[in-house]
Amino acid sequence: MLYCGTHTSLYKSLPSNVIPILENAILKSRARLYDAAEHVFNQGLSEYCQVPVVAIEHAETLLHRYKNYRILEVLGKVPVRELSRFEEQTDVHRLIALTVGIVKMLTEGIYEPALEEVFRLQNDWISKPVDQYTDIQVNCIRKYRLACTFLGASSNLVTNDMRFIPKPDPKHALPQPWQGLTDLRISLISQSRFMEALRFSAVERSASTAMDNYQTTCLLLQLTMDYCAKVANTKDEIPWRIAMLGYKLDLGKLFASLGAKPQAEIWFNNLEAEFVECISLMNDTDSTLQASDSLDLLTLELHRLKMVEKEEPTQARLQQLLTLGDKMQPASHIETELAHFLAIAWAKKLYPPDEFAALQTDIQFRSQNLFRTQGRVSSEMTNLVDIMTPVLNSNGGVARTNSYVELARRIEALQEFGRRHPHITLPTVKQMQSSLLLRLQTQVGQRDEKTFIAAMQSAAGSFALKMPSGDTFRREVSITTLNEQSLKVKEILDQREVETREFNMDYSFHSRPEQVVVPELLQRLVFKEVASGNLTEHAIFRLFGSGAKDTQFNREHILKMQGKELLNNLVGTPEVPLDAKQWAQRRPTLRSWLLDDSCLDYRLRQCLWIAIHNRRSHAWSEHIQLKLADKEFIKLESPKLVHADCIGKSVDTITPGWFQVNCELVSAIQERLDLKEMKLVSSRSHVHFEREWWIARSILSQLYLNFFFCCQNPGDKLSDVLIEFLARADEIARDQVAYWRRIENSHFFATEVIYISTITQLRIEFGITNDPAEIARTVDETLTLLEEVELLFGTTLYEVDLSRTLDFLNMKSYMGSGMGIWEIGKIAIRLLSLVIIRIGNKAQSGLGDEEITTRRQRRLGQLWQWVQRVKARTLAQSMGLDNGIPDSMLVEIQRSLTDEKASLEMELATFASHLGGSELAILERRLAALNLEVESAPPLDFLSQVRNILKDSSSRVDLDDASNSIDRPFIQDLRRLSEILKQLKRPEASHIEDEANPEQELSQINKRMAARPSLQKLVTIADFLNREEVLRNNLEVTSDRLQNRIELQRLRKEMRREPVLERMLRICEGRPVSDQDLHNIAATRGGKVAFVDWITITSFRHKVTRVYMLIWRNGICKVVDLGTEHGFQEASVKKFFDVKDVYLPDVPPTPLDEMNLEELAPTATKEFPDDDLKPVLSCFELVKPLFNDSLVEKGDLLVLSLTEGFHNFPLHAIQEDEDGDVGPLILEHPVVYVPSLSVLHKCFWSRNALSSGHDSSKDDKLRALVLGGIVSPKSVFQYGPKAVGKIGEVLMSPETTFIREDATLHNFSTHISKSDVLHIHLHTNYGDNSSKRSDHGHLRQEDAEDVAFVNSPLDQAILFNGAESNNKLTTARIIELDLSKGAHCNLMACASGRQGTYQVDLRRAKPTADVMTNEVMGLVPGFLFSGAGSVTSTLWPIMDEHGAVFSYYFFREFMEARKKARSQLLLGEMDLSWIDLAEVHQKAVLEMRRIYKQPSAWAGFVLSGYWKFQV
Repeated sequence: MLYCGTHTSLYKSLPSNVIPILENAILKSRARLYDAAEHVFNQGLSEYCQVPVVAIEHAETLLHRYKNYRILEVLGKVPVRELSRFEEQTDVHRLIALTVGIVKMLTEGIYEPALEEVFRLQNDWISKPVDQYTDIQVNCIRKYRLACTFLGASSNLVTNDMRFIPKPDPKHALPQPWQGLTDLRISLISQSRFMEALRFSAVERSASTAMDNYQTTCLLLQLTMDYCAKVANTKDEIPWRIAMLGYKLDLGKLFASLGAKPQAEIWFNNLEAEFVECISLMNDTDSTLQASDSLDLLTLELHRLKMVEKEEPTQARLQQLLTLGDKMQPASHIETELAHFLAIAWAKKLYPPDEFAALQTDIQFRSQNLFRTQGRVSSEMTNLVDIMTPVLNSNGGVARTNSYVELARRIEALQEFGRRHPHITLPTVKQMQSSLLLRLQTQVGQRDEKTFIAAMQSAAGSFALKMPSGDTFRREVSITTLNEQSLKVKEILDQREVETREFNMDYSFHSRPEQVVVPELLQRLVFKEVASGNLTEHAIFRLFGSGAKDTQFNREHILKMQGKELLNNLVGTPEVPLDAKQWAQRRPTLRSWLLDDSCLDYRLRQCLWIAIHNRRSHAWSEHIQLKLADKEFIKLESPKLVHADCIGKSVDTITPGWFQVNCELVSAIQERLDLKEMKLVSSRSHVHFEREWWIARSILSQLYLNFFFCCQNPGDKLSDVLIEFLARADEIARDQVAYWRRIENSHFFATEVIYISTITQLRIEFGITNDPAEIARTVDETLTLLEEVELLFGTTLYEVDLSRTLDFLNMKSYMGSGMGIWEIGKIAIRLLSLVIIRIGNKAQSGLGDEEITTRRQRRLGQLWQWVQRVKARTLAQSMGLDNGIPDSMLVEIQRSLTDEKASLEMELATFASHLGGSELAILERRLAALNLEVESAPPLDFLSQVRNILKDSSSRVDLDDASNSIDRPFIQDLRRLSEILKQLKRPEASHIEDEANPEQELSQINKRMAARPSLQKLVTIADFLNREEVLRNNLEVTSDRLQNRIELQRLRKEMRREPVLERMLRICEGRPVSDQDLHNIAATRGGKVAFVDWITITSFRHKVTRVYMLIWRNGICKVVDLGTEHGFQEASVKKFFDVKDVYLPDVPPTPLDEMNLEELAPTATKEFPDDDLKPVLSCFELVKPLFNDSLVEKGDLLVLSLTEGFHNFPLHAIQEDEDGDVGPLILEHPVVYVPSLSVLHKCFWSRNALSSGHDSSKDDKLRALVLGGIVSPKSVFQYGPKAVGKIGEVLMSPETTFIREDATLHNFSTHISKSDVLHIHLHTNYGDNSSKRSDHGHLRQEDAEDVAFVNSPLDQAILFNGAESNNKLTTARIIELDLSKGAHCNLMACASGRQGTYQVDLRRAKPTADVMTNEVMGLVPGFLFSGAGSVTSTLWPIMDEHGAVFSYYFFREFMEARKKARSQLLLGEMDLSWIDLAEVHQKAVLEMRRIYKQPSAWAGFVLSGYWKFQV
């Protein structure tokens, strides 16, 4: 009987009745009926799964479908340790070890086990003749060859010696690698071991050339046909027929892969019918088999499609191929990958770039899933590289993009791969993984290009550069029998050889960075041509010589130079680039040498020719960057006429040197763009160079803008040449924007938008664009582009696509910062300001009064929003992101929806007749949405109890305080819901057998709740908040903070569907405030609030930066030109502090005996001669409109938002002149300072939550924490302790009042979370200790100490009494405090309100000076970010006495206002349940002014945050 198996010597270990079962499984496997074979192994042979021969044959079946994880499971059942007593068992052990090594290499990327077995076999059998191999040893050689194949594909660990196992026949004089495989197969046939020979031939043919493969297959086919005829009509016929069909299929596949359709058809014809006939013969014993079960039919269908690959594909064929792939993938067909590759190739021909990119991504991710399921690490990583590599097609479209969405997807995919395969040792896989990470970091700006190149040239990188690329198999043809068919094969193979050589040339050039490959290739070519004499000494001198006198530059000299030296000599260096004149002399010689089409490597020379032009333009580009640091080089001079060859015109320039280097770069880039050779290179090279072409062209926009600024003399009229510069820059930038948007490259898209925006501004400012309609259209178009970019690069968490990781957020910060993207907001502000000014000019706008008012107000609204967006788009706004919000705040938010509905109804009733159709429709839609929300409003006053029940079903419920809609059936459902959810979350839940089905009961509860929408919404909100709370808490304790952060952001994305929660999150995350938000805040004072901001606008025309004021009051916005330059005001501020004795003179301290200690005030007011009294007169221009503008009414609260360098100046104390007829500002208005309106909005909501920390309406006693008093024997420090004691009495908090030595950080930390009011009277770390202990008790503002304090705002600290090792509370720690929400903090400490500018840490080696991700930061913003509602502080170092007196007056007024409000509260007037801290602060400051006169004693006290405090 003929056995199909090739391990027959092991059959003796099986009972005789089991052998036919095993043979049946093997036969089905040979017929590619893998599922049927698997069934036999799992059912008929399950009792023998630990027997080596069964496990080995089972593993063979699984290996044909890459069922790698299953192979490990099957072989793991064999007791390997027992297989060592006899040689046969040792060989079995070797066979299993080789198989496991191969599989571990595939599944885990670990090569050591396989390599160890390969070395062991090589050493043991190096001299073993081929005719002495047993069947087990033959199979060991099969696995040995397979291991070498995988090792060779993933490393260079396969040596030449390994390729001579088995030992070749000594008759071969010069044996070829793997010749021993052929000798072993011939030996097996000569021994009549036919089935072993047929099985073994597969590995032999895999190591052969295509021609040898063809010839061997023909030989074996003839052998099987002969034997098939001999055993016809016997049981032995079936194995031979199956083998014969396999060889016919192989020959058809060979010709199909070569594109030889007629030859392929010869073998494919009737093959399907023969398969059916063969299966019918097998069905004599098993009638359940069908031909369609064999994977051979899928293989046949695939290769029928492949043989028409060179024909134009059709959508029908592509669809057929995709459907075929869908069939092959679940079956784990070994050629599924080929189907996917073919589908991508066809799709590229059929579809436009965007559609193709989407389809390619889909197919590649199918392949990724296939490889992941099969356990093929190398294939998975290679496919991952394909997915992540940007690929442009020949039509300028993109198959893979560098958009942020793609970058995020790549990072997540790479991270996921690393998590699943943490122990990879395969060199190529490790290198690909490292290279991808390096490349991604380079793309996002976390690693610069030079670092990337250096890393790629490291040991690991150099290893990768030595890896074989492309199809590098030799194709030597030795034809023994000439016939028409074999000649056709030779012709096809010769053509393939040419294609392979061209591919390898392209690959070797483009697989590495240009900075690496160009010097290397240039050196190789020069050395080769010099050695052959093709490059003469004259040509060498013309190409690389440095001048006419350079006689030493000869053949010997050049052979000593490195590639980089050669390239530097050819095109110059960044320090000294080759100018256009020298290059023009050198270029013809370079062209004639490189572009010799008779050279075999002509294609490579074309690539080098183009790349050398790239390197020259890069040298000039880097030269410009170096020159930017040279102020002498770019300083302005008198206009000088120069000729610009790059534009063919002469022009007057005020920076001739700067103009010339820009001309050189334009010339180099334009020459690169005009290269005709780019169209002649291969498609792969064309794709690469086309992308480089677009990148180079993007630089031209900036260069033409540089020309404009080089030639624009302030005050002069624009010449036609300057207007042409702008036109060229604009034309290029708009083309580039369209291209970069189409291929979704956010980085270059944003760059071009900035250029367009700048050009638009210049055209409007210089009057190039005058038509009002054209200006309006252009500005709207530009603002749309800016908004698109701003959303792409915004850094606040609420705008990030929440399906992305925080790495994505960091990437956007890196890329945005690297290109100055944070200037986007300033550009928009500048552009809108220009438009507003032109609209206000009747002569320029040509509009009527009513139209001017309408358009101006619209633009003002846009300007206001952009200003707030710039200030809100900071990291500081996300510092409170994870702070929990009291449930009671949601009640207030819900009430605000009701108030907004009422306000909208009134607005519709009042103004409906005056509104246009579109405006009316918008209001009606808003009202309808609000009506729906209010009608289904949940009873949120019961929210806390519902949350507790969901956490713990046994929680107590107080129905007496609940809404009428809350009843006991609902509570019962809620409790049961909580229990079911907990039960379903338990791991053992699936094993619990309960009478009631939890899922069914849950469905019934949901139906009952759905009948009560408001309660269902209540449960939904409660569940959201509970889940958010868990994730927030986990952030501090889990090891995987990143994953928890991602989950938190995804949850918040869901939460935003609920309007109440959306508003809550908006408050938490510091989003830019809307007009409605401002209306809500202003309504707390009856609308008598004016929000004031300052912006600076730089004029390109006059080269000056002017200051403007923005005022928003009750929906009306106004911009005021303050008529002053920013530089002048900054100088005034600096002078005010630097010359302190003149502008801010001190007040002599009051002796203790002249102080009324009961009232804590001097017994008499201070008197000064008129000449010694120094009111604050500096910077009056900054506040002048607040005195005389009609929009601001007397008594209005002024909310000042300062970030233009004025945030430490006492604007509220400014008056017009010494007579005091106008001012100071605080005399007429309460004044509040805020870091930004977003911070104010957060403070507003922290105060508006019912019971926010503490409900004083139910308790007459405030929860106050009072501590301070400088520990010093000096008399000037005696007022602080007395004030602390008095304030403790006023606030009725003796238990929490800590004086002098008791004012420790420990006591502060113990009580702060339970305190509604905080008073601190201590030192800060402003200045040094000796100055703090000076006799005067205050500091002068010396530069060194002030710079240190202001420039490190997160290090600013309050110094408590006690041990110095534990007495410092820094801003960074304050931000993390668990404050009582809405608390008021009174910080009486030196410069406690002096703030600096906080820069986001972008981990840059050299932080950019002008980064727009800035927010004023210091102790005051730190308290506000941590949850405080308001803070009083000091702008400069104060005397102990002044801090004590101010604080006492402040809290005395505070308690009087509270007493009055509470008396009204008891009468039921709920609108009077708040006190106005701004008015309290105003009274205290004015009282200090009355007593002390000098501003140094009163002007430094400021209130920040929200001004209302609940009583």
